[in-house]
Amino acid sequence: MTRKLSVYLMKEDVKTFADAIKNTSIKSYDVTIDSTNSGKFYFQSNSGKEPTWFNLFGNNINGFNPQHLSTKTISALLLLSVENRIFAITFGYGRSLLKGEAWEEQFGLRVCMNSIDPDDFRVIERKNLDTMLTQNRTQMNQKCSINEFALDIYNILLKAVSGEAKDKTFAKKISGADSLSINCDITLADLPGKCKDIFKAYKSDDYKNSFPWMENLQEVPKGKIESLNNQLLRRIHCNNLEEVYLAIPEMIEWTDYEGFCFDEDDDPDKVDILMRDFYSTLRRPDKVSLNMLKTRHVYALESRTERLVQKWTVHKCLNCEIEEQDQRYILTDGKWFAVANTFVEEVNEKMGSSGK
Repeated sequence: MTRKLSVYLMKEDVKTFADAIKNTSIKSYDVTIDSTNSGKFYFQSNSGKEPTWFNLFGNNINGFNPQHLSTKTISALLLLSVENRIFAITFGYGRSLLKGEAWEEQFGLRVCMNSIDPDDFRVIERKNLDTMLTQNRTQMNQKCSINEFALDIYNILLKAVSGEAKDKTFAKKISGADSLSINCDITLADLPGKCKDIFKAYKSDDYKNSFPWMENLQEVPKGKIESLNNQLLRRIHCNNLEEVYLAIPEMIEWTDYEGFCFDEDDDPDKVDILMRDFYSTLRRPDKVSLNMLKTRHVYALESRTERLVQKWTVHKCLNCEIEEQDQRYILTDGKWFAVANTFVEEVNEKMGSSGK
């Protein structure tokens, strides 16, 4: 039977199922897959409530019971251990059960870039590095070459892609960002083998042959990250925020969310996330630490459920640019990147030709 699966790969330091789960008191059940494989199923449901929009009517709908409008939100996931790594297959709002930052970032994207034929792409999402706040999603009416998307390969951070896999036994349709979304013929007994195939695609470097431009952005070595983080913190301490700003780190449907806030107990009345609004919540801006940025969150209120079902760490939402010794560094999606000099030269040429 063809099913759509949403798959996350936990980081290497997540050694046990308990390490992956945000709240170990969540109901869990052992799952027998076959004689050699087993997993654990986690489940949580939240009782519904009367939506706030109903107060428009007051008591003027005769005989109507508002409880009819209440809905439940379901969060579930299956954890499996395959190839000495933990995989999470999520259902409903299952991602909310996982511990924040527990999964490999760009896992699904990398699987896709190694699995999709260069001529069979349908959707590409990217972030423009010249503005950093601009994210674009381009969808074609039919599968086509990645060249048809007219990508400025010196000017983008690839965020997500969708297309058709080269190997149709692996998947019929495939999409990837942090998670991997895969349509395939699958049964419960097939899951361990499918995870092995997915992990093999993740570990491959084949994408470098077809898409060498993906190497234009290189993650900054650990030895340099501390220095860049210190410069970021100094800017926040001094309220020097000209090149420090916040942005939702993924493409969202803005109409699906009513507002944002920086604390679960606050009213989610912000229509966007702005650095000055976050700064105003800080009691001691001069004491802000990297750990605090990684533990504070941006929360999004979903319109349909009227719950804070989505959140990101402030650090994940931070964007910053630093130029140092003719090298440009960018913080985005929680990582520091060194921009290839070819990109910098390209931008300078564009700026020069425009007379700016």
